[in-house]
Amino acid sequence: MKRIIALLILAALLLAAVPAALAAGEQVEDFTVEMSDSGVTVTLPEGYAAKGYFKLFWKNEKTGDIQSAVFTADTPSYLIETEAGTEYSFQLFYAKKRGLLPASWKEDKPEEPQGPAVWKVLWMDAQTIEFPDAGIVNTMTEEDHRISDDAAKDFEALIEEYTGGLVDIQITRMTLDEPVTTMAYYPKNGYCPEQSDVNMKHYALYKYDSVFVFGRMDHILTKYNGFACRPEKNREEPGYSFIRLAGEDCFPTDEAVIKYVCVHEFLHQLNYFYGTYQLEIPDPDTPELYGYDPAPGGILEPQFFREALTMTAVNADGKYVGVPAEAWEYRPTRATVKRDLRFMQEQEAPADRRWEKAESTEPAETAEPYGAGYGPEIFGTLDEEKYIYRNTVIGLSCFLDNWRFMTAEEYFSTYTVSSIIDPEETAGDFTDSLLARYAESNDAPQNMTVGITYLTDSFLEQYDDAAWVERAKKLLEQSVPGAGLEDFSCEIVPCRIGDWTLSGLKSSYLWGGVRIYQVEISWIDGDHLNDLFITSYMLDDCDRILDHFHLLKN
Repeated sequence: MKRIIALLILAALLLAAVPAALAAGEQVEDFTVEMSDSGVTVTLPEGYAAKGYFKLFWKNEKTGDIQSAVFTADTPSYLIETEAGTEYSFQLFYAKKRGLLPASWKEDKPEEPQGPAVWKVLWMDAQTIEFPDAGIVNTMTEEDHRISDDAAKDFEALIEEYTGGLVDIQITRMTLDEPVTTMAYYPKNGYCPEQSDVNMKHYALYKYDSVFVFGRMDHILTKYNGFACRPEKNREEPGYSFIRLAGEDCFPTDEAVIKYVCVHEFLHQLNYFYGTYQLEIPDPDTPELYGYDPAPGGILEPQFFREALTMTAVNADGKYVGVPAEAWEYRPTRATVKRDLRFMQEQEAPADRRWEKAESTEPAETAEPYGAGYGPEIFGTLDEEKYIYRNTVIGLSCFLDNWRFMTAEEYFSTYTVSSIIDPEETAGDFTDSLLARYAESNDAPQNMTVGITYLTDSFLEQYDDAAWVERAKKLLEQSVPGAGLEDFSCEIVPCRIGDWTLSGLKSSYLWGGVRIYQVEISWIDGDHLNDLFITSYMLDDCDRILDHFHLLKN
């Protein structure tokens, strides 16, 4: 009898030692859900024991109904018939024994806050950023590292101030010694090192809530002070922003604004993250949607940041928006199942906080922008089988497979010093103007543009096309002092277009810190002159682009 009692006591002690997670079933996060016409397919994770059980719960967010199913660990996927147009939430659990699986849906509620929410930030300096194709190597100086250090301290102080003490920013500093040699390209913003380019998953996944990377980006096409990349999995991966330094002095124009650039990018990170919880976080790129005036350079007044981070901003519908105090308990390092938190933003602002959205007024008549409406048809007749355009007016044919034509707005917003002469300025010389703008591919960087102009000029009545090129060279050289061009070179060189060799004006210079290459080729055809010019940025692709063109023989 004593022996039986001892065994019972020993068994009780062993059961008490079983981990709570195992006793209740271990919750699984790394499964995928795919929607289809036939329902929802849940693909189970790999790496679990060959034996054991999964239990899947799915909740109809429309009705609140919860269903579940149990299946063995060797089941690769599970198909659920769902109601079309309805959103579902899922929970998955694993246990070695069926009886250890939870009986019901596990309510996912954040713990009661114990003081400020700790937001973990990894602050990295990319020591070297390279662009191998262009031979560009940028290395951070001691001054750059100091600027990054100061920005980290300022950022921490500002966020804790703007959130009214709801958030405790904890920053970990490190220097990335491995050179960054690959970058993603964004058509409207230029090059930026993405998360994968600096191995963010290795350094920060499940360890940090936000990542800031500082790096030197001289002579590389960019149109931003800071840039926030959208994570692949917004709810689990840390927010990621790259802050650009450039030149001997820090970039942007003044070191004092970098801390506000970081706060600006932090709001983008929160926008991506809390968007998965259906919360509206003011976008710092569109402050007018919240009653604020856009600021030059995107540097908004502190009140905008303060209201966005404490849910005291007001949208056009008169409701408070921003980060609710309770929502700070949700963060990438505390990844939770998908939840709809819109109920946190149902409070309406009082009348004195509301603002009226200005109605857009269209002018009765709007002048068409110069060059608007031109597309591939400007090159003439398309041979759809060979994808070659032929234009007998300008005497050219060109092969344009996979080239993207640009609108006038897109063209003038790229990184160009426009070499186009506006017909309005020289109306007497232009009888007709054919202008086309395009980038080489939808997917490739827009690092070059091409234009074709057909014109007449009084100069042609006395001189030939060689004299025209000589005159163009002198005009270009005369414009250098007032144009802010550096390291300028210009020469007349023979250029081949198909079987023809013509005189071309080839130039190179630094503008805005970026190397620019240009080729302009002019030839007389009857009583008018055709002018083909190519501009290439960072890389000298002018000769390669010329290979796409051929002169038509009359």
